[in-house]
Amino acid sequence: MSASGSTRLSLGFSLLLVVVIALLSLYFIDFEEVGLQLRQADTRYLALAGLMLLGGFVIHSLRWRNLLKRQTSIAETFHATNLGNLVNMILPMNPGDALRIWFVNRSSAIGVGQGTSSIVIERLFENIMRLLALSGMLVFGTGFINSTLSVVIGLAGFLGVILTVLIWMIKNRQRVLQSWPRILGRLPRLKQESVHQMLAELLDSLVVMSSPRQIAAATLNSFLAWGLFFGFHYFTLQALNFSISQQQMLALSLGTLMMIPPSSPALPGVFHAQIVLPFAALGISSSHLIAYAIVLHALEAGMILSLGVLALLFSGISLGDLLSRRGIPPAPVVAQLYSGD
Repeated sequence: MSASGSTRLSLGFSLLLVVVIALLSLYFIDFEEVGLQLRQADTRYLALAGLMLLGGFVIHSLRWRNLLKRQTSIAETFHATNLGNLVNMILPMNPGDALRIWFVNRSSAIGVGQGTSSIVIERLFENIMRLLALSGMLVFGTGFINSTLSVVIGLAGFLGVILTVLIWMIKNRQRVLQSWPRILGRLPRLKQESVHQMLAELLDSLVVMSSPRQIAAATLNSFLAWGLFFGFHYFTLQALNFSISQQQMLALSLGTLMMIPPSSPALPGVFHAQIVLPFAALGISSSHLIAYAIVLHALEAGMILSLGVLALLFSGISLGDLLSRRGIPPAPVVAQLYSGD
């Protein structure tokens, strides 16, 4: 199938999914109550949430620039990241990652291999931050620990262990590749050959950073970006002034951040379902959740659209060219990224 045909199929599937979710929402959700919640929103908190979101996108792009060893300008990585977010918000399967590689290759002649390695490392850090957000949500949601300071210390210690393991793996590459596949290959549904390949690709990508200092810098950037993204979720929730406890607000903010961080935009409808379905099952009002999802997505979509249009003006290419992937080289390593996570 041609690239344009594949894009039309993806758009059609996305539209069908949005329509199905919308129809289900009409049946299950009390939109009069949702409207009441939206009218009570505090615009001051919404403005603060928007600033947090913008700051998070800036830091997120700076982290990627550092992973590319600063071989691009700040503007190039910022605009490439925003174009990728724009396309990911429109199409499923995260084709924006491959687009980012193409953009920096086009503007700064960064090789496909280097660009792909940087994306692999970026995803590794994103998954670590998701895990930390999940841990925080479980802690606050269950009430196991009431002290915010204790939670921060525990999460920082957990992150320190992960980074220590990564540094050790880089320094002991041969030992890892010789012993770990044999051990992990004994687990259900894991084969020794596939584990070896996965570990080799991960270690090859980590070599891009090559030093504990660069890993520490990427970690700091990740904390800053996700801290700002958390602020975006939390202050959006504060703006709606729901009658829920502070502990529930922290748990809900961390939970939604873990599921749909701004660095991985979701389609309309899918975005809302990912908030409403799991958290309604935990006893939170569906009208509260849909109002939260609507405002959260409206702010995020507006920011991504604005930054994406700015990036299009900067680059001189059209949205049609992006959606048809016209001019994007069909290198196998790039094509693999179209499959998403």
